[in-house]
Amino acid sequence: AASASHGLYIPSGAMWGLMDIRRMADRGALTGLKITMKKHPKSFQLTGDLVAKNALVTDEETVIYDGPVKDLCPLAPRNVNT
Repeated sequence: AASASHGLYIPSGAMWGLMDIRRMADRGALTGLKITMKKHPKSFQLTGDLVAKNALVTDEETVIYDGPVKDLCPLAPRNVNT
């Protein structure tokens, strides 16, 4: 983005409430944050341990990952845009 021939565009509606979260963090008022994503198992493109966990999902709601978003991003690079 530093070059004049490139740009970085971040859609403002990609994550509801992002500006409020940023303002809270800037004020030092943010002590924690939890993000929940619910998708059909076939919509994921996963890597690592999540591939096997996702393959075991049945018709019931299942948690395949619980932890920091920064650790999830490499495991679901096309599904996590946060």
